[in-house]
Amino acid sequence: MFTLLGICSACVDVSSHITKHEVPFFPGITGYYLPHRDEPIVENNDGFRNVTVENFIAGTLSDAAVALFPEETISFDNTVNSTTFMVLRIVQSQLDYINNISTWATAHPKATECGLYFCTNLYSASIVEGVLNETLLASWSNRDANSYEARGNLSLAPDDWQPHKLYSYQDFTRSDLQLFIPDDKAAALQIPNDQPTQFNISQITIQAMINLLIHTICSSDLRFPAKNAYPITSTVGIGDIIGNSSDLNATFRAVAESMTAYIRNQGYESFPQYGVSQSWVLHYRIRWEFILPPLILTLAGCVFLVYTIWETQSLGLTAWKESTLATLAHGLDILTRTKLREAYRDGTEDRSARGITVLVEKSLGGLELCEVRPSDTSQPAPHTSSRSVHTEPV
Repeated sequence: MFTLLGICSACVDVSSHITKHEVPFFPGITGYYLPHRDEPIVENNDGFRNVTVENFIAGTLSDAAVALFPEETISFDNTVNSTTFMVLRIVQSQLDYINNISTWATAHPKATECGLYFCTNLYSASIVEGVLNETLLASWSNRDANSYEARGNLSLAPDDWQPHKLYSYQDFTRSDLQLFIPDDKAAALQIPNDQPTQFNISQITIQAMINLLIHTICSSDLRFPAKNAYPITSTVGIGDIIGNSSDLNATFRAVAESMTAYIRNQGYESFPQYGVSQSWVLHYRIRWEFILPPLILTLAGCVFLVYTIWETQSLGLTAWKESTLATLAHGLDILTRTKLREAYRDGTEDRSARGITVLVEKSLGGLELCEVRPSDTSQPAPHTSSRSVHTEPV
């Protein structure tokens, strides 16, 4: 969680304050404007958009005027502790008129005042999968009434000079403007003690920012398109952005965030903030109580496999596997077969088969399964190698 000086924005709908008037010397032409100084105005033919009148250039869809003094606006008129340094007063045509659905006489324009002001912001930061994410938690625009004081012989000030204004055409040297986060808000949000709650803005910073906006961005009429009710030339740029914007709140919020990022980057170059970067390290934990049983079974199976291979090789036997021909070639010997056939004729094949135990023996004709007789149980013949097999009825 950290605090930061920034630029905030706000847009207020003031369509109810629009004033309607008839354009002199141009019958059938109606204009709408916002009152106060440098009033924005849009004027068009009372018919549909694609209808033009002789000696009249139709197509003024929006107009904007810059107000540097809050008292010249409708919704930003808090002149005592205001941190607002610029307000754009905008009049826009309705979409029905732009899309040639309604006439100019029936499609009442809308008016908006969008202001930029200094503020203090509270952010929370987190890193997810190596990506930094910042979330705005709260914002304040509290101005210290004792800051930004004029210094010098104030008796020489012009008649219209006011000490609370952030910008004047003729001004004195001033102390820094100070913004602060209220103590009760800081305590409620548990702002860390190492984070500042007061921010100073120098007079030269305020003047330079306002002059940049006036002479670079808003140096001409902000009409859209780049033609208006009378053949007066004007530049495109911010006028196009405002005229094409369907969400002025989002547009000015993007402007404010861009200016905040610029201020923040400038501050980091002069006063970098160092932190701690953490990265994930993987640690593997072996649960032996779950690993040992399958490991022991695997080792036992390997031992049994090696033993089987060794025994087969030591006996000189060929691995038959699933070969049916090997079973036919090396089946029961003739005596055992005769005994089983007689049992089938007598109907005692099950009992007879359970009582027969055979050995795999080498004979002159190869391997055979021979019945083990009582005389053979003591020890196999010297010339034979045998394995005991117990038969089951088929």
